[in-house]
Amino acid sequence: MLSLDRARAIEDLDLVAESAHPWPAKLFHSNGEVDRMKRAARSIACLLATAPAPIIAILQGCAESSETRSTSPIHAAAGPRVLPADLDMLTGKPWAGTLTYLDYTSKKPTEIRSTLNFSRVTTSPAPAEPSWNMNVGYTDEPHANSGNVVALRDRGGVLEDETITERAELPDHAGVRFVAERDGEDDKRPARIRHVYTITPHEFTLQKLVRFPGETDFFERHVYRWTR
Repeated sequence: MLSLDRARAIEDLDLVAESAHPWPAKLFHSNGEVDRMKRAARSIACLLATAPAPIIAILQGCAESSETRSTSPIHAAAGPRVLPADLDMLTGKPWAGTLTYLDYTSKKPTEIRSTLNFSRVTTSPAPAEPSWNMNVGYTDEPHANSGNVVALRDRGGVLEDETITERAELPDHAGVRFVAERDGEDDKRPARIRHVYTITPHEFTLQKLVRFPGETDFFERHVYRWTR
């Protein structure tokens, strides 16, 4: 059974949810109504510190406008988030470097030359989410060149179909490192896929790590190393 204070806090939360509706704001003419709104704010602060995840998710939803709630899942706001500026560091001059990958046949690493061109999508109307053109080239194997559009979704919590699990700025604000993960396949086997992005204005490393079911550790499947 809820305590009186907690029941009152949830009641206040309902009031805040009503006031977050995209209708014109209510006018408060009595001191009682003003006091109740102040108590609601204090209750929310208390709930954020002690409530389980579902309540926190409700609070986050109330903080957004109805338009934001309809296009951005609530759950992404609680975890690490990548900023559009993080990926904008990759735009501009082209990149050149190498791809080193594990050859499953020989079980040995193989290195080939690679290039990267990265630019913002500037179509009109603008895309709903921040998006970039990512074109990867292979100097000695041009038939393998590829290009696609990558989008930053859920307020920076998801890059394409991968959830952001870590983000940290590099020392002296030199750049950023973030990690994205998903369940997928590698070598035609189910696997946990992890990509590690390390970005500075002049160096970019994109590492793919793989972990198969039943295994504890990830191993390096491939790594791109580009500079400019």
